[in-house]
Amino acid sequence: MEKRIGTVIIYVGDRQSAPQLNEVLSRHADIIICRQGFPRQNYSLISVVFEGTTDRIGSLTGQLGRIDGLEVKSALLPMGHPDGVPLGGGSSQQTAAPHRGAPSVEKTIPTNSRTPSGCPIGRKDNPNK
Repeated sequence: MEKRIGTVIIYVGDRQSAPQLNEVLSRHADIIICRQGFPRQNYSLISVVFEGTTDRIGSLTGQLGRIDGLEVKSALLPMGHPDGVPLGGGSSQQTAAPHRGAPSVEKTIPTNSRTPSGCPIGRKDNPNK
């Protein structure tokens, strides 16, 4: 059976569903790589990254989808070609050449900038500061 890697975002609208949610995640611990929770005032979000067969992943997402008080969305990617050749034919870090005659524009973010939620962004060793 082909292995896949993927993620699932779980919207927890009813905290009473948390015990069922944790039970399902515990049963599928063998395929879970990472789990991250985002508690909010009236709801929570949980992000889970997993790697497994389509049967195991389907079992996880199917069981989560049947729990009242949750909304679940998932995305899957194939692990790669059996010969080890990366999918897509190359690096995921591709840069596009600027349009001929277009001015070069470089935007820097000040090191003291913050996201709307107050998290700092930017690099401390910003050479453009």
